Amino acid sequence: QLIADVAFVGALQRDLKRLGYYCGPIDGIYSDDVSDAIARLQKNYSMRVTGTLTIPVRRALHLP
Repeated sequence: QLIADVAFVGALQRDLKRLGYYCGPIDGIYSDDVSDAIARLQKNYSMRVTGTLTIPVRRALHLP
């Protein structure tokens, strides 16, 4: 699963931070802060708000 991949989660954190959704460290750890940032992105992009890494979230962030 992608959230267990430290490099992928680091890229996710970096992109969420770049867009202003995430303020924590870029450490590759899928924390509650990352989940909250995803939920805010989902709300702003009119997605179903789950706080989880979904394919639409990956597309919005241009992640594989």
